[in-house]
Amino acid sequence: MPSRAVGFTRGGVADRNIDVKKQNRKYRLSAFAPSLLAVLVAATIHGSAPTVHACDVCSIYIGTTKQEQRKGPFVAAAEQFTRFGTLQLNGKEIPNFDNERVDSSITQFVLGYTFSRRAHVQVNVPFINRDYRRVTATGTESGKETGVGDIMLVGRYSVVQTVFPNSILNLDLVGGLKLPSGSTDRLGEDPIPVPEAAEARGSSFSRQTIEGPRPHHDGETSISGVHGHDLTLGTGSVDGMIGTRLFTSYQRLFFAAGVQYMLRTEGDYKYHYANELQWNSSIGAYVLLNHDYTFALESWIHGETKGKDTQNGVRIDDTSVTALYIGPKARFSYRDRTNADFGIGFPVIQNTTDLQIVADWRIRAAWIWHF
Repeated sequence: MPSRAVGFTRGGVADRNIDVKKQNRKYRLSAFAPSLLAVLVAATIHGSAPTVHACDVCSIYIGTTKQEQRKGPFVAAAEQFTRFGTLQLNGKEIPNFDNERVDSSITQFVLGYTFSRRAHVQVNVPFINRDYRRVTATGTESGKETGVGDIMLVGRYSVVQTVFPNSILNLDLVGGLKLPSGSTDRLGEDPIPVPEAAEARGSSFSRQTIEGPRPHHDGETSISGVHGHDLTLGTGSVDGMIGTRLFTSYQRLFFAAGVQYMLRTEGDYKYHYANELQWNSSIGAYVLLNHDYTFALESWIHGETKGKDTQNGVRIDDTSVTALYIGPKARFSYRDRTNADFGIGFPVIQNTTDLQIVADWRIRAAWIWHF
């Protein structure tokens, strides 16, 4: 979800800063606990397990490489649910007096085909539901934004697929094209800034209103951390994506990682989302292994970073974010047909600009079936 921000002028913030900071430190330290527990459990099971045999490598191979090499169609579904309920002003947590929030659910439906042991293509169709509460110039507003998001065409090519006596190494290259299929009505909530006026005030657009008051602004200072660019279903732009995936194992231990970079173009209402870098990595161990199924526990780290969006060539201050999440994750595979995973992440780093509403926690789950 894109970032947000602008200004905060309510009284009482200073009196609560000490308590907020203490709570924030406790929250961020406690976020490490579930992930650390997953690693300790996996490592304990691994350490107490009998000597690893070649059949264990075969089981991992069946549930990973062989499954992805299976020719023919496949279907998948993935869910990401994020709870946004914390306000930040220039990266510092501030009280959320009006209980502003966004509950964002993105469900991806995937149809794909494996042409060979290395080449795969798929179509991702997202269905988005965002339940929100925000402050407006006349009070608070609650509502939902629901519909199909921007469809993405994705291709994947396996560069390396190697099996050693005690380990496996897979490396994939990924590329995609995002099409403007989602509604962009929410982007039209805010007036398009005039570059000349923005230059006179420092070449960025944040607190000022250039063409009249916005629906949830008071004319000079934003009173909400939830904006149209946070709720929109689509961007109205054709965007590109490049990335890579890595999976390697040694006996029952494994490491997985992925990097994805989104290349944005200008969309509707002259709005241009900033390019975005996303990454994820996990380290874990297989708790159960046989030729029919595998089950693993892992520590999962993921995050994203993006700069400020622009509209009509003017920077939008409330849109830059760098975030890092950590938490436990579990994965399961059955023969060379299906696999699934489930993870929960808690933010440990959230660097933002201006006034934004940021994530409290995030859940991701995915399932795939090869015919």
